[in-house]
Amino acid sequence: MRRSAFYDFVKRFKYTALILIIKMVGKEHEKELQEKFAQFQMVEQQLKQTQEQLQALDNNILEIKALQDSLDEIPNIKPGTEILVPISNGIFIKAELKENKSLKLNVGSGTVVEKSVDDAKKLIEKQFNDANKVREGLLENMQHLAAQAKALEEDLSKLVD
Repeated sequence: MRRSAFYDFVKRFKYTALILIIKMVGKEHEKELQEKFAQFQMVEQQLKQTQEQLQALDNNILEIKALQDSLDEIPNIKPGTEILVPISNGIFIKAELKENKSLKLNVGSGTVVEKSVDDAKKLIEKQFNDANKVREGLLENMQHLAAQAKALEEDLSKLVD
């Protein structure tokens, strides 16, 4: 079963289970049960989205770390050395390193500036630190959402008992 088909099945199952629970509990708790269940589903969806954001951010952090490692190696490469330069994902071209003291950085809007390797390393270090701060915020948000989901689950359980 594909992932989306599985989630559709789970959603239908949860809804069917909710209807059965409402019939068991009675009409007096029906509205509250439906509200709590809707809140639980919303928190569950937010948790899933946050997990996806965290995964994308983790991939970005890995790319930044690889870039930092590459920048650390540039001063060790002698000018005139033949190197492989990526021109696309997984596609490289042979080139000769003219000099190892500066880099060209795209700063947006088609603007390229020259920076020293050390300045580029500082810029990438800032990006790395910023990404890790965002990651910490996402983890805190996930903990908050997980606590919310647990509380709603407990509320639902109390209504059913």
